Amino acid sequence: MPNGWQWHGVAGRPLKDRAALARAFMAKAVFNIPLTDMLIERLGVDRPLRRLCGWEWLGAVPNEATFSRAFAEFAGSASRP
Repeated sequence: MPNGWQWHGVAGRPLKDRAALARAFMAKAVFNIPLTDMLIERLGVDRPLRRLCGWEWLGAVPNEATFSRAFAEFAGSASRP
């Protein structure tokens, strides 16, 4: 493994990216953004929101498929006790 990387026992995006996706999930709810592609579009033009979520650069924002998988996971984990 490259220096500075750590295996956390799960596949997928690094934990840092998962935290940014979780913040975006919350922003989607707070700003009442109904569709994921609308959130991605908003992140493209709203630099403060993008940075609050954890992406410094527009190119760092994940694609819609990544958002959808993460959002489905977050919604599923919220319904479990």
